[in-house]
Amino acid sequence: MKLLHLLVVGLSVCIVSAVPIKGRREWRYPAGCTRLETCVYYASFLLFDDKIAVTVEANQTDSTYTGVGVTEDANMDSGADLYWGYCEKDGNNVVLNGWLNTTTSRPEKDDVQSLFDDSITCNNGYLKMVFSRYRVSTHPRDLNLTETDCHHIVFPVQGGKVAEDGSGAEALLKPPTISSQPICFSGDLTTETPQDINEPETTILPMTSESPVAVGLCDGRPDGEQHLYPNDCTKYIECTNGAPKIKQCQAYTYFAPTSPGTDKCVDQGSLTPERKAECNLH
Repeated sequence: MKLLHLLVVGLSVCIVSAVPIKGRREWRYPAGCTRLETCVYYASFLLFDDKIAVTVEANQTDSTYTGVGVTEDANMDSGADLYWGYCEKDGNNVVLNGWLNTTTSRPEKDDVQSLFDDSITCNNGYLKMVFSRYRVSTHPRDLNLTETDCHHIVFPVQGGKVAEDGSGAEALLKPPTISSQPICFSGDLTTETPQDINEPETTILPMTSESPVAVGLCDGRPDGEQHLYPNDCTKYIECTNGAPKIKQCQAYTYFAPTSPGTDKCVDQGSLTPERKAECNLH
């Protein structure tokens, strides 16, 4: 059996059809969120005889993109078949398919576009993207989505920026999360409730002079004590068993050490003017 991995960067599908649905699978982020209310990202796949319909919903702003794709290995060493979309301020809404060479490269648009029944809307910071594609494609870079082609799903829940010079999508803002198990596109695709997308893995910082964190920062400090992460306001450092651990705020939130309450990751509007300046936010 050929194992593939499906890359999701934020899509959503709504299909009205007399053709029976053979299967459905849904995912959400963060864990336990409610669609259209507290989810930062939601994706669903509807399986038909010869096509798959995809829906992705995500918190996005103008000139940022989200999407979905498939890859042949869990580390994306062979690249990914990617589908992405975005809304521009001038009303030019775009849905594209192409290729992502690595988790840090820019998506490359395919010369031949193989998506259909596609649409994308952006309202009040909320993006919804819908498209369909055939399960077996004749395009040389499209990966097939059949009962014998099993895919791991890749969720770039924070998407990426669209270049201001009109050159297309830039690299993803953060590496995507990849599902731990491959998904086969067969009749048993259906699950009763959306599956939770795991939090991006955190990193234990090496205690060396080359670390971006001061050596001994958490020596003797209580678990849960938090500190600023240098040069990135979307991260912070939390002491765990005497060692500094990088933590990532959810999409569109920033670490604010003086914020009241236990959750120090807040939206831009809740930051003090001084913290906005530190984070280069305007």
